[in-house]
Amino acid sequence: MNHNRVVRVIVSEIFKKHAPEIGKLAVTRRSGGVVYNTASGVVVLFADTKRLRNLICSTEELSMKKCFAACAAVLAVSASLAFAAEIQSGLEKGKGVPAFNVKDVTGPNKDGEELCYRCRYGNQPVISVFAKEMTEEVAQLSKELDNVVAKNRDQKMAGFVVVMTEEPEKAEASLTAAAAKHKISQMPLTTFKGTNGPSGYKINSKADVTVMMWVEGKVKVSQGLSKGDLNKETIAKLVSETKTILE
Repeated sequence: MNHNRVVRVIVSEIFKKHAPEIGKLAVTRRSGGVVYNTASGVVVLFADTKRLRNLICSTEELSMKKCFAACAAVLAVSASLAFAAEIQSGLEKGKGVPAFNVKDVTGPNKDGEELCYRCRYGNQPVISVFAKEMTEEVAQLSKELDNVVAKNRDQKMAGFVVVMTEEPEKAEASLTAAAAKHKISQMPLTTFKGTNGPSGYKINSKADVTVMMWVEGKVKVSQGLSKGDLNKETIAKLVSETKTILE
């Protein structure tokens, strides 16, 4: 997630609400943080943008009460974003990727028995998505990654999506519908029996979605996400990270 970008939008909206007379925010990047400055004299400094440890608010033309109300709202929302984005899920970078079986629902092996796509793809660059359920957001993420795979077939890129559930048969309809609606054709949508995911993959129970990318059997990207994190910015960031398994 581009946290600075998200915070900037939130800052702008909150200040508009709490102090309509404030003009358009200007942003100045400085070492150790980001300064949000306005023509009205309000300055919001995140001394540590990622952790949001320190917030300083000063004003010349607005009352301190109004200023601090806006700053407190920014801090509360921004802190929730920062912590939501820090879900550690999946294998650490550099770790080897174990074999495991899935049931193909929409791919070329949908009429067959369980199989190991990890094994079939071998040392190819692979994108994998592990999800608790097939939501519209997961489908959109899968479609964007599916497009990446399609564009990089000449480099043997592959991928697959795994829905982890105790009732795989009941989940199949949602996978079939998602593939048809979003025209997901390159990445098979599959099921895995068990909500904890494959043994050894370290899927965090707090993560609704875990994205892992690997090449030569070694992890290059591993990120856990909550439902609220799956937005256009996050999806775009994950798409951009696919280049790490092509280098």
